[in-house]
Amino acid sequence: MNDKGSLQELSGSSGLPITDKDTTYIYTDASSTEKGIGIGVGIVAIQSNNRILYQERSNIGTNQLVYNGELFGVTRAIEYASSIAYTGQKFKIYSDNQAGLYRLKTPSDHPGQANQIRAIKAAEVIRAKGAEISLNWVPGHTSVEGNELADKLAKEATTIQPTSNETSFGLLGMTVKEYASDQWLDTLKQYELRSNQSPSTYSKLFSWKIGSKIKLPSGTTRNTASAFFQLKLGHGYIKSYLHRFKLTNNKCICSNIEAPQHLLISCPIYKTKRKEIFKKIPLSKNTIQFLLHTKIGIELAIKFINITKIATRAWHLARTLEQEVIEEGVVVEEERGEENEEEAVEEIREGFDLLTIS
Repeated sequence: MNDKGSLQELSGSSGLPITDKDTTYIYTDASSTEKGIGIGVGIVAIQSNNRILYQERSNIGTNQLVYNGELFGVTRAIEYASSIAYTGQKFKIYSDNQAGLYRLKTPSDHPGQANQIRAIKAAEVIRAKGAEISLNWVPGHTSVEGNELADKLAKEATTIQPTSNETSFGLLGMTVKEYASDQWLDTLKQYELRSNQSPSTYSKLFSWKIGSKIKLPSGTTRNTASAFFQLKLGHGYIKSYLHRFKLTNNKCICSNIEAPQHLLISCPIYKTKRKEIFKKIPLSKNTIQFLLHTKIGIELAIKFINITKIATRAWHLARTLEQEVIEEGVVVEEERGEENEEEAVEEIREGFDLLTIS
């Protein structure tokens, strides 16, 4: 099998790159249609003079995926080639499904192993007869004659009687995932029916998204990811949350309530950074839902967290220390008879910026 760098991409009306009488081109495709009763598979073998040597269509049943049909089609093409191979003959097999080609190339016990074993056995027969075989990718629906004919056969095959009632592991896996997702959604909907939910709870702010992987921009550090989800859940190094346990007051340094929405959207301390990072966001989209629950918003929120360090432990400790220094300084200035409290606070804050918190 060709490696990734040598998978051949064809174009043009016929898709036949050379005219070698000892070369046979075999195209395969799989399809599922609304009116069909299963997954159809089409195979067509063409000689170098554009003469159709062989055609095959089959229906692998209703308990399969199109992906399984693609694997089956390439496997059948290799088996057909093994039945007619002779010394010096070349077979070029084409499929428009790259995932299927790579699956047949990669040894594993994942779904598709049965087709892979069959394909390997047939390929060994071809080599034993002194013939050659290569698997190639052809882009779908690009007027490659052989591929278009295989596609037509596959669509026709969806309406004929299935030759198998087997259920693929791929379909079983998909069914299990859908069932688990439905169960999660049902549980979450029951939670939403509770009458004592705060307007700031997750379910009131965001729609549910069920997935097996955490989706954050590539390269996001663990510390930043932790801060992101603390902001999204409202639980963590945020005073509005810690105040519930009487661990601190709920005031931000700017004197407003320190909550996720405040830190991300309105805290004046981060006004400059916010304008710089969120400048392309329309005012109507500058919401916590957009920043923490959409792909574009999440990328910007992660960038904002990386620069400001909000909701991280180091940030919280530094802010707490800063607040204590400011409060102590204000008291000292008041004792000295300082009339302008804001100037006193600003002087102390400027001095605090020179400190390094490890």
